[in-house]
Amino acid sequence: MRRATMDLSPSVHFAASAAAGARVIVVPYPLQGHITPLMQLSKLMASQGLSVSFVTSRYCISKITSSKQSFSAHQIFPGIDLVGIDDGYGGSEDHDLMINPEKFLESLELLHLSFVKLLDRTVGEEGIRIACIISDSFLPWTQDVANQWSIPRICFWPNSLSVFSCSMSIPSLAVSSPALNPFNARVYETSNGEFVTSIPGIPEIRACMLPFHTLGGERSEAWMRHQIETQIQQINEYKAIIFNASPCLEPEVHACMKELLPSDKVFYTLGPLVPSSILSSESDDQGTGSSMFDEDEACVEWLDTQSPHSVLYISLGSLITFYDEAELQEFTSGLLDSKQPFLWVFRPSALLPTPRMECSFGKIIEWAPQLRVLAHNAVGGFLTHCGWNSTLESLLMGVPVLGWPQMLDQTTNCWFLTEKLKVGLRLESMQSKKVDHKSLENSIRRLMVGEEAKLFRARANEVRDMAKEACTQSSLSSVLESLVSTIVSLNHTK
Repeated sequence: MRRATMDLSPSVHFAASAAAGARVIVVPYPLQGHITPLMQLSKLMASQGLSVSFVTSRYCISKITSSKQSFSAHQIFPGIDLVGIDDGYGGSEDHDLMINPEKFLESLELLHLSFVKLLDRTVGEEGIRIACIISDSFLPWTQDVANQWSIPRICFWPNSLSVFSCSMSIPSLAVSSPALNPFNARVYETSNGEFVTSIPGIPEIRACMLPFHTLGGERSEAWMRHQIETQIQQINEYKAIIFNASPCLEPEVHACMKELLPSDKVFYTLGPLVPSSILSSESDDQGTGSSMFDEDEACVEWLDTQSPHSVLYISLGSLITFYDEAELQEFTSGLLDSKQPFLWVFRPSALLPTPRMECSFGKIIEWAPQLRVLAHNAVGGFLTHCGWNSTLESLLMGVPVLGWPQMLDQTTNCWFLTEKLKVGLRLESMQSKKVDHKSLENSIRRLMVGEEAKLFRARANEVRDMAKEACTQSSLSSVLESLVSTIVSLNHTK
């Protein structure tokens, strides 16, 4: 069984497996959507003989190891050690970003201090050799810690190439569109018709589709600005960049990467970072093993009783996306009025309890085995927040989408799905960020019923086939081999 280190003295734990190969420290941003792809990357690296220390908050580690699906997955990859460090939360506190965003941001600073202590002990006191640190782009302080110990840092970009191009274009946007402040919420409320045409690989995109809108007011806007500016400033310090993205899905932006990056910067497009069984029927890798929530497997049996392509799958990610009970009621009314069978993932919280619905054609669960659900023949559409992981999974499964993005890269991903690839539509009321029941009802019917729905399904199948043909295991293997070779060379040259 996989061990999980839950204290701040994991140096012995590191040393025990140091002989297995080059040691890599992997640090995800402590949210489910960021943990999932980095765990899949860790599995790929461990399969190549690298030793991986997966470092995140104690809370995240405890959730991962207590999840039934994750627990079994960790037995397959003995090269991955889980290391939990303090983030300031008590064991009984709610870690939901949307409930207390300021507390969450404070926890990131405490995570920073704990990571410093971790390296002080393992590298400084015990002399454990670390080939490199692979960390999320949204943890810029890992670069400072890596510099302190002269450890190369490889940046992991968890979003699309399109979002990267938008982010790297911030300085040029200030010149080409001086009146446009992409970090200001008003841009997303008033600029629906304003197009931006200066982003490499993206001929034009509406300003409201840029990936910088946050929830939470001025402090969140300032945080986002700082994140992007720091990423731009640090780019010369990265040893390399790993993208959870594929050239076959974003060829125009991929062709512009040399324009976006310093001339000497190595980058790896290693996406989509999904279980290899999605790309190859010969693989038995069914999941990432990193779910922080117990998946309701019984929902698959319920899907077995439904007609082909009849069920609307609804999952808005691991964060709360409803403003209040009134909006939740509006959403519920539109869903019921559509009369469309549905499977709705809804995580109850201190803010909003699970809605009570009396109907014979729907089912509400707390968490789903999403890959199995999207692969099921009964599922005909996906109402999604357009997180990047869900975006990739819907494309690879050929499921049309109804996009309801709320913040950050979700808006750009929605543009990518609905306007670039044309595999679905966005909610009619999206510009207000809130939904009304009539808009939802109409959008569901457009996605699921009639001639337009058939066109969406045909296009989704076309994109799926194209993506699976291009994103083969063999093509990803060559990129992985190159990455591993780089890491091994870093281990030998220090």
